[in-house]
Amino acid sequence: MKTLVLKFDGLQSWGCQSKLQTRDTLDFPTLSGVIGILRAACGVYEESNNPLWDRFNELDMSVIIVENGRKQHDFCVAGTRGMMNLSGKELPGKKVTNRYFLSDAIFYVVVTGDDKLIDIIVPYLSTPENDLYMGRRCFPVNFDFFIDVYDNESLEDILKLLAKKEKLLSKKEMVLVVKESQDSDVTSQIVMDRPIHNKRFGPRKLQKTWIKTGVKNVSN
Repeated sequence: MKTLVLKFDGLQSWGCQSKLQTRDTLDFPTLSGVIGILRAACGVYEESNNPLWDRFNELDMSVIIVENGRKQHDFCVAGTRGMMNLSGKELPGKKVTNRYFLSDAIFYVVVTGDDKLIDIIVPYLSTPENDLYMGRRCFPVNFDFFIDVYDNESLEDILKLLAKKEKLLSKKEMVLVVKESQDSDVTSQIVMDRPIHNKRFGPRKLQKTWIKTGVKNVSN
């Protein structure tokens, strides 16, 4: 299995089960959001019946948190004409919504998948078919968001390799990592961010754990 490593640095928003009036963000990138970025880079659209569309749903992902950032919010006017509230009454034509986002957050996203699919994706990360955004069109990806691709390396080994080449990790002995968990005894968070079909999403059981980077004797 091959693994892509991406870096997200800057303003970003990773919505999950948000409501109309409140668009929240998780404190780390979502699988559905990252898959959306990769599909956009490759120019793969659902309406085109591209056979690659469903193959992206098979990707797995972990997130290395370098900087948590700060959750902030702003306002946006959203169109609601033709939409109903819980009482069955039509909503007014426009409504002010609260939208949350992260500032000063930095993540390394580790995406693992079938070798052939990763090989298809990699060239498009340098020359994407579309502009790429971190949750909103006003939040473009950083110019250096594609870091590297690895073959048959564990998450722990990839982290150690990154710590040797990435300045952001070179001064950290440990980092917090968000990854999927199959252990029923571990405290976990259920996130509905695994794309299934027709804009439906399935659950992922996630846990946050500290992992050593291999960096030693870090001085303040």
